[in-house]
Amino acid sequence: MEETLLIKLYITDGLSQRGVAEHLGISQTTVRYYLEKYKIKKNKPRPVTESGSKRCPKCEVTKPLTDFYKQIRPSGNVCNGSWCKACVKGQTVVRQRHYKQQAIDLKGGGCRACGFKAYAGALDFHHIDPSTKDMQAGRFSRKPTSYKLSKELNKCVLVCANCHRMIHAGVIECPPIKYLIPVPPKDAPKHKPDKLTDGRCGKAPPARCPDCDVAVCSRATRCRSCAAVVREGGGKINWPSNDELLSDVKERNYTQVAKQLGVSDNAIRKRLRRAGLL
Repeated sequence: MEETLLIKLYITDGLSQRGVAEHLGISQTTVRYYLEKYKIKKNKPRPVTESGSKRCPKCEVTKPLTDFYKQIRPSGNVCNGSWCKACVKGQTVVRQRHYKQQAIDLKGGGCRACGFKAYAGALDFHHIDPSTKDMQAGRFSRKPTSYKLSKELNKCVLVCANCHRMIHAGVIECPPIKYLIPVPPKDAPKHKPDKLTDGRCGKAPPARCPDCDVAVCSRATRCRSCAAVVREGGGKINWPSNDELLSDVKERNYTQVAKQLGVSDNAIRKRLRRAGLL
């Protein structure tokens, strides 16, 4: 693909990557490849306007742009968020209620004074010593097992709203703290799924490679080394020679050749790149 043609379509005519791909009859991945190869960029930040409307993918309702929060991208550009304000707030409420229920379960599941456990919204976390209070434990902007919140919850006792007010009024005595949450190290790394488990659920047992008996991901059929040997030997993909493959790509395009071989267009590029033909 010539650089001048790409500049005309992408910069001068203002087409998107998908529009250029449809105009030339090639894949969007091919367009992206040549844009990176020729280092062609539009460098036009998307303006944020107050007029106009946008469809929220969460509630599937078209709303004015004033109903969307402003977001700053890593590039520094300011744009409208994907979800509307109502959906963002609703998602926040759901997450905070989930975190609170986790904290309630960790602190005994009910009021330490009267045993009430019918409604999570009527349960509070009372600080035994108010002078040690560093943050409001009931906001749950983070997980109850995090470093900061677990330390704060360990200073509290779980009571219902009625008993909470009677404790502050001096009508009843505050029950002692019974349940403590393990506090993780302050610089503990975030949990990452085991590489040998299924990333979607994290519970699938590791599989074994049938050729070398090495542990592999549960979704894999072979390890990388054995799979590479099978591919090079023609076990699954009937690869033509590198020269024939390059000529086929020039005559047609990456997408059509990839569909014929049953691989992705990036797999063809990698193969030609390894052979030194790109």
